[in-house]
Amino acid sequence: MLSPGDVTPSPTAEEVSASQPSPAPPTPSPTAMAVPSPIGDTPTPVPTPVVTPTPCAPSLGINLPQREPVVSIAPPAWLAHAYLFDWALCGFRFTATVLSGAGWLEVLPGEGVVEGSEMTPLSLAVRAEALPGTGEGLFTGRVLVDAGAAGSLTLDVQVTNVGTPPIIESAEALCLPESLLLVRVRATDDYGIVSGYARAGTSSAPLAQQEDGTWVSIVDLERPVPAAITVFLGLYDAAGQVAQRQVTAPCPPPP
Repeated sequence: MLSPGDVTPSPTAEEVSASQPSPAPPTPSPTAMAVPSPIGDTPTPVPTPVVTPTPCAPSLGINLPQREPVVSIAPPAWLAHAYLFDWALCGFRFTATVLSGAGWLEVLPGEGVVEGSEMTPLSLAVRAEALPGTGEGLFTGRVLVDAGAAGSLTLDVQVTNVGTPPIIESAEALCLPESLLLVRVRATDDYGIVSGYARAGTSSAPLAQQEDGTWVSIVDLERPVPAAITVFLGLYDAAGQVAQRQVTAPCPPPP
């Protein structure tokens, strides 16, 4: 115990050190791990291949009526249809042109497009009033379909227009001097008569149409001329149909 007037001694360094807490040990820092180098050569990256689409190659196809090689047209419709398509289902543009029969044959459309798997109709129409001659008979035409890279083809068209055969209304034959025979025939046909003949024995001559509509022929008969002679007559229309008749002409002997 200190008495008044005593001086307090200062603590020694050992005592100060012993009275203070010991510092905490330092926290170790993480050590970075070395990345091992690959063994051998480094592989070269392979690029991903780009797929190039295969170009579509169109190919012209046609579906014909009744699958016949020739398109047949007849009255009363005067119309037929074909159908264009693409075998490759790509699609293409086309043109259609009349090569023969342009005065009476029409093709519609004159140009167009076939889309992918679709079919495009092609109409073939006949103008009956523009058919050649009397308008009766067998007529042929041709159409070209051009689709460029898809190809081209031709369509053959056959028009059949046959009416009724000619009808002979009257016929007469008259012997003339100098062994000649005059034949006169009157006949009708729904489209018109185009030719005819008159034959007597081994002699014959064509019938020619007159302004009054009759058909006349003068036959040079084989001599001697019999007292009566049988004449065979025939008249044709444009379809080749024939009307026939025979008449007998008295031929008096020359004076």
